[in-house]
Amino acid sequence: MSHLRLVRDEPPTPPGPRKNKMPPPIFTREELGRLRVSFENARHQYGSWRALAAALGVTYEAVIKVGHGKHPVSPGLVLRLARALRVPVESLYRPLTVASVCPTCGARRAP
Repeated sequence: MSHLRLVRDEPPTPPGPRKNKMPPPIFTREELGRLRVSFENARHQYGSWRALAAALGVTYEAVIKVGHGKHPVSPGLVLRLARALRVPVESLYRPLTVASVCPTCGARRAP
């Protein structure tokens, strides 16, 4: 004959401290520097930070923080900037290339 045995439920353990793990950065330091320069150039094209913020559809404060390096640049904001400037996204954070050199094979064009 089998016996049933009552077992007391253990109280739930309280959750441990939250670990706020930041995801790895999307852009390198060099790319972030180029993106900040792109924001500065866009500010000059639009005339002010407020005009740029309006063109991007974000708040003035958000653009100022990104432009001054006090807030990380989000991929969404980079996409908005590229659309506002009508340029490919990659052109905002890639290093400049020499126009006389083919980016694919490295061949030099005759002047």
